[in-house]
Amino acid sequence: MKKQDAINFFGGNNALARALGAGKSTVSEWPEVIPEQFATRIHFKSGGKLDFGLEDYRPAQQDSQQAA
Repeated sequence: MKKQDAINFFGGNNALARALGAGKSTVSEWPEVIPEQFATRIHFKSGGKLDFGLEDYRPAQQDSQQAA
């Protein structure tokens, strides 16, 4: 889930923080992709309108093929 999408949905950093019961600084310190534990809460607080794409939370894939 992208930080800017959640901010836009809730109407700003402060409104998003209030909806989650978190501090303003918590929201402002997030990277572009919201940490998983908050993304889940945002999904439910938005009534399912904001969804988190699993591609944002998959670990980086290592190249499984090695040169022979």
